[in-house]
Amino acid sequence: MNSIREIVDVIQKRLKTLGDPDKIPAIAKYGITPEQAFGVKAPHLRAIAHEYRRNRNLALALWKINNRETRILATMIDDPKQLTEDPMETWAMEFEYWEICDQTFMNLFEKHPLAWQKAIPVAEKIAALDSKSACWIAADALRELKSDAVQKRLKN
Repeated sequence: MNSIREIVDVIQKRLKTLGDPDKIPAIAKYGITPEQAFGVKAPHLRAIAHEYRRNRNLALALWKINNRETRILATMIDDPKQLTEDPMETWAMEFEYWEICDQTFMNLFEKHPLAWQKAIPVAEKIAALDSKSACWIAADALRELKSDAVQKRLKN
């Protein structure tokens, strides 16, 4: 059996092979501005994630790399049943652009039993960060979370 480090190395090599660096400036037009990226398309990420589903330790290792694709993969691979409140808040505080925020919530956080309880407090913490992107993400999330439609759904 391969170690987490070995699996991470294999994944990173695949990402480099699948990546298209010419795509990175194009995604920046949409506010996706990672410091590091390979330019891998979502279908390729989903295929890789399918091979490593529900691997908490691998997800944590991939998140630490702070690369667009490794962070998206981390959200696809992690196990919501093993996720606790602390990592949810830690990861949320590290959102630097909307794509990672969206992917994390859609792929992982919304599947956690405490997702709706944590959503408003976490969004308020993000809004207080010294980051224009984080503030924009949080303001949008708070507007939606505090809407009558969402509040009504939460009470049911």
